[in-house]
Amino acid sequence: QERQQSYSPFESLFWGDDLADGFMDENASKRDAVDIEKFLSNHAQEIIQRAAQIAISQFGRKEVDTEHLLYSLLESDVIKEIFKQFKISEQDIKGFIEYNAPKQNYTNAKELSITPRLKNVLELAFQAAKELGHGYIGPEHLLIALAEEKDGIAGELLRKYSLTSEAIRQKVVKVVGKGAE
Repeated sequence: QERQQSYSPFESLFWGDDLADGFMDENASKRDAVDIEKFLSNHAQEIIQRAAQIAISQFGRKEVDTEHLLYSLLESDVIKEIFKQFKISEQDIKGFIEYNAPKQNYTNAKELSITPRLKNVLELAFQAAKELGHGYIGPEHLLIALAEEKDGIAGELLRKYSLTSEAIRQKVVKVVGKGAE
């Protein structure tokens, strides 16, 4: 079955079966896996797709990882405001990523995939959104999840600035608000 003619680098994320594998309620069977696309805000989808573009165009990578997502998140007004509240420069964040992220010469966007780390971040973002009473996954939830992720460059960078998931949650509540209980 043919999909649309233009190809989004993250098409497999939104139309493939592999992402749904990780989004299951505790007692759900595989058939009851949560469809992550239903929870991602349009803005979060744009950020994730931008992360894929960044992975290929700026870093020549065939896998989208946490640092690409963090780099892309810096374009979000909500994330800019959260970093402003922490007195952290987005240019410092971008500079760290540009200097430390692995670079390759890969250019085939059709074979782009996400790392298990990034898949874990999306799972953590889903949990963070639920815990905050939000019915969607937005950029703020992705940032919280990046702070919880233990192995990636993004988590390492956020810890360097002492940004814990709890500290970010507090700023999210201040900037975005808390959802219904």
